[in-house]
Amino acid sequence: MKTIVYCAIHKRTLVNEVLYSILNVAEVCCDIENYRFVVITDMPEEFKLVASIVKMRLGMPIIIEPISKAITENWLGPYRYVYRLRIKALQYYYSKYQENALFIAANMIVLQDLSVLFEWMDEGRRIMYQQGLLLHELSVHIIHKQKIKRWTSRYVKSF
Repeated sequence: MKTIVYCAIHKRTLVNEVLYSILNVAEVCCDIENYRFVVITDMPEEFKLVASIVKMRLGMPIIIEPISKAITENWLGPYRYVYRLRIKALQYYYSKYQENALFIAANMIVLQDLSVLFEWMDEGRRIMYQQGLLLHELSVHIIHKQKIKRWTSRYVKSF
């Protein structure tokens, strides 16, 4: 199973962004029936509609992991660092599922099949993107046995 994790906390605009991202992945990836989508959110009620649309369009459920507002406030920390939410959401995911997953920010679109990324993860490679805020600077570095390979923006772009 190829799992994609989304973190949708504090911003209602993320509800639509996650929906569009899931539909985008389904459009681009060849074996969508082998994918699982997990949304970690403090807005579980809002994601019920998203889940029903995905079920209707793709014939597959999405997993909604509800997180309380109190927990998300704790995750923000004393400096209210928003990007810490993503780190904490991934820690939550791994504590519960303990299997590989690809985190995609809700404002990302996928341009090519993601299978190669899941193959790399199965081989033990770790994947992260760098400078993801600007389209022309988006790149991903694959770190494996202290060798760094550049993964260009052929796969993922920010909008």
